[in-house]
Amino acid sequence: MTSESELAFFAEVVNRNGLSAAARAMGITRSAMSRRLDRLEERLGVRLLDRTTRRIALTEAGTMLFENAVRILDDIGRAEEEVRSFQAEPKGILRVASPVMIGLHILLPCVRAFLEVHRNIKIEITVSDDDGLDLNLFDVVIAYGPQPDSSLVGRRVAARRRVICAAPSYVRRFGAPKTPDDLLAHNCVLLSRWGRDANEWSFQDGDATRIVSVRGNLVLNEGDAYYQAIKEGIGIGRLTDLRVRSDIAAGLLVHLLPAFQVQEEIPIYVLHRSRRHVPPKVVAFVRFIGEFVTAPAHSSDHPT
Repeated sequence: MTSESELAFFAEVVNRNGLSAAARAMGITRSAMSRRLDRLEERLGVRLLDRTTRRIALTEAGTMLFENAVRILDDIGRAEEEVRSFQAEPKGILRVASPVMIGLHILLPCVRAFLEVHRNIKIEITVSDDDGLDLNLFDVVIAYGPQPDSSLVGRRVAARRRVICAAPSYVRRFGAPKTPDDLLAHNCVLLSRWGRDANEWSFQDGDATRIVSVRGNLVLNEGDAYYQAIKEGIGIGRLTDLRVRSDIAAGLLVHLLPAFQVQEEIPIYVLHRSRRHVPPKVVAFVRFIGEFVTAPAHSSDHPT
C-alpha cells in the first residue's frame, strides 16, 4: 500500500468514526481494515487510535497524522483537478460574490483580463458587504478573514491592512499627529456600522500594541461616505490600503503615523464549494485571480 493510500484509509476511518463504517465504505471486511491500521501503526512506531468496541479516539500522534493527511489529500486532489482542467475547455456562467472593495479594486480588473482569455465564460458578479448572502448561490466567493463556511475550499490570494490618513487640506489646517496619542487632540471621523472596534485604532508601540479610542464630531455608518468625508478634509480616518493606495500615491491623501502602523494582516480568500470534480471554469478562475493579485502591480485589503 502506498503512503497516499494509507493516508486515505486512515482519514476514512477517522471521518467515519469507526472501523466498521470505514470498511463498509471501502468494500472490505472490518478485520481487514483493522489489520491495515495495525500495519500502519507498526510501520510508524506509534499508536494512532485508542479503540474500543464502540468508539475510536485519536491519540496525539493520530491527530497530527490526520490533520496532515487531510491537507495532503486535498492538495493532491486539487492538483489532479487542475491538471485535468487543461483538457476541458472552461465555459458556462460563473457566479461570483465579493465584498465591495475587493470587487472594485481586485475583482473587476482581474475579470477584464480573465474574459480576454476565456471568451466562452460569462461572469455574473454580486458585489455586497452583506453578511447574509447565501453562499450556495455562487460558484466562487471572495471573502475576508476566516472562511465563512467550513464546507468551502479556500485559497489565500492576498491580505488587507488599514492605514491612518487624512486629506492634505486637513493637515495644512491642523497639522499631522506625531504619535498615536496625538490623535486625541484631532478630529477623527467615526464609524457606527462595525461597532466599537471600528473606532479603537491599534498601533505598534515598541514591543507592545497601543490602542487609541479616537474621538470626533462626525459619525457615519457606511464605508463610501466615510472615505469621502476623509477626502473632504473633515477629519482623520482609518482606511484600507486597497482603497487609498492610489490616492496616497497621487497626493490626494496623506499617510499618517506610518512608523506606528500595526502590521496586522487579514487574509483574502477565494472560496468554492467542492474539493473534488471542480468545474473547469472555477479552476481556471481561481488559478487566474491567484496569479493576478500576486503579480507585482497588485496588492490587497477591508470595507472601510
